[in-house]
Amino acid sequence: MSHRPSLFEATTWITEAALQHPDDLVPHVAHRLGTHRRLARALLRQLVAAQWLHCSGPKPLVRYRPGDFRQVIRRYALAGLQEDQPWTQDIAPCLALPEQVARMARWALAELLGNAVAHSGGRAVTVSVRQTPLQLQMLVSDDGQGIFDKLALSHHEPDPVQGLLSSRGGLQRTALLADVMDVHANQVGLQQCDWDRGHWAPRRPVSARGTAVYVAICLDTGRTLESVLQAAAQANQVWADALPMARLPERGLVAVTQATQA
Repeated sequence: MSHRPSLFEATTWITEAALQHPDDLVPHVAHRLGTHRRLARALLRQLVAAQWLHCSGPKPLVRYRPGDFRQVIRRYALAGLQEDQPWTQDIAPCLALPEQVARMARWALAELLGNAVAHSGGRAVTVSVRQTPLQLQMLVSDDGQGIFDKLALSHHEPDPVQGLLSSRGGLQRTALLADVMDVHANQVGLQQCDWDRGHWAPRRPVSARGTAVYVAICLDTGRTLESVLQAAAQANQVWADALPMARLPERGLVAVTQATQA
């Protein structure tokens, strides 16, 4: 007997499936899940109702496309990973973002992946990106040493909050772009919100190993990548040097990210 497919599980892959199979999504889902088409149609109806899918056309010719909620999850080996590759190849094609949000998200993700590659000491990183009607949400989790232990060694600062505040690396740069940012590592959880900048509040840690960083950017944000860089450049010459290259659409992003790794 075929089991009833899980709505939660389907949200992890339905965005890409709808993009790849807009005209034959029912048979694709039925084959993927090893279930009857009747159950596949029922699952798709649930996903439409939950705004994970849009559908159009008469019943025999229904066409599907991603809805207001979208999600992409990928796992990458850290060895040899190019920081901008996940965004350009796997993530951006699945989203529908305002230009300024896409630019900030691309920069932030490259910063976080650059940190994981250069400093985590881990082997792999998982990137989970979700678009909602109000926000873009990104979670980057590696299996390395953990950022707070790393900061304690490199900055001789055992206090996690002071370690973050004294760091001039990718985490601080990403925090300036985010409306909400969480950092979890080494049995510590911290959160900074746009309405209380500079204050890292304790949160229940959720990362058992390595570092997990959550970033949320509101889709109606008034910030732009350049405006954030311009404001930060007043206090940090590294940012000032990065500002001209931030205008470059492709190679400039990776070059700046690599040049400003702390």
